[in-house]
Amino acid sequence: MKKSSLWTILTAVSLLFLASVAAEPLAAGQPEAQAAPFVAAGESASALTALRTPRPRLRAFGKSGGLVVDTMEITGPWAALPAIYDDTIAAIEAVGGTLAVSSHQSHAYTDGACLYFTFAGRTEPEDREAYYRAAWDAGTGAVLDHGGALSHHHGVGLNRSRFVPRALGEAFGVLQSMKHALDPNGILNPGKFGLDDPFGSPEWP
Repeated sequence: MKKSSLWTILTAVSLLFLASVAAEPLAAGQPEAQAAPFVAAGESASALTALRTPRPRLRAFGKSGGLVVDTMEITGPWAALPAIYDDTIAAIEAVGGTLAVSSHQSHAYTDGACLYFTFAGRTEPEDREAYYRAAWDAGTGAVLDHGGALSHHHGVGLNRSRFVPRALGEAFGVLQSMKHALDPNGILNPGKFGLDDPFGSPEWP
């Protein structure tokens, strides 16, 4: 087994005991609904703080109703990031009802970086969950198409569980076997990571 696959499995097993459920779709105007482009050297701390708070456009979204706003952070190797950036934004933009998609690089490492996407869409109230799921399906599919990682620091929880089998590939079967061995009754963090759940699959998403 490749070292990278082993590391992926060990990381996922650790998360089984630590991960919490993913947050519900963020209400427009919450602090995570942001698009922080750039702060030049020498600018004040207040300028940076302003960029880390809801942008005026997103705050305006929240006053019109029928909106869904969320963020999606992923990682990838440097060589893949331009394609991940372009294709993920294009994929979410193609989802009916999308109003805006943006991304910025939030963390950098020697072998890659984290891209932090923000998207917003307007739908009828009864269509919000369908839009939310479609936006996540489209964006995550584009990321995985280019070998990106499922998450950087927000974890997997419920929302991204359906993508874990594809993200791990053949390693997913190993993870499932390890979960059965370590937790034969399925009581540790059930319903996460797309793993078998003796209590039944979560109703959402």
